[in-house]
Amino acid sequence: MRSVRNDASRPRRLLTPRITAAGASHHLGRLLPHNQSPPRPPRHDCALRREVLVQDNRPNWRRAAACRGRVDLDFIEPSPDEAVECRTLCSSCSVREPCLREALRNREPWGIWGGADAIDRELVAMSEGLPAPRILPPHGTNTRYAKHRCPCDACRQAHRIHERRRRRRQEGRT
Repeated sequence: MRSVRNDASRPRRLLTPRITAAGASHHLGRLLPHNQSPPRPPRHDCALRREVLVQDNRPNWRRAAACRGRVDLDFIEPSPDEAVECRTLCSSCSVREPCLREALRNREPWGIWGGADAIDRELVAMSEGLPAPRILPPHGTNTRYAKHRCPCDACRQAHRIHERRRRRRQEGRT
């Protein structure tokens, strides 16, 4: 059983199972067979469960989108003819506004959302005082870590490698 210290400096037990080399798990001091999982925590204690329930209560506008299931149209990188057809489809869509709002909220840099391409969304964002759409460098790069403050493991590792190489260059080693 693992324990951690809480604010009162008393050890408290964690309820997470520990897997042994034989494949059995320990839970609350007893050994469980490999085919038996430890009991689940109560639903009200699970933060992830609350998050899922909150997301399920939101209206899902995507189900009513006119573009749903239209694999014949490329909304991400449309040709000029496809762009006209995509905009025509969007103009008659009942969920055009929520679609555009989501693209603005996510700073979506690609495709046609709510009848607006990236340039149109940038103009709308500027007029509404929202941040403009942007293209971020990929994860696992120093630029994503240093400039955009991405805390993921891949970006932190790329930053460590970058700093190690920079120090070696400063010291005259290659």
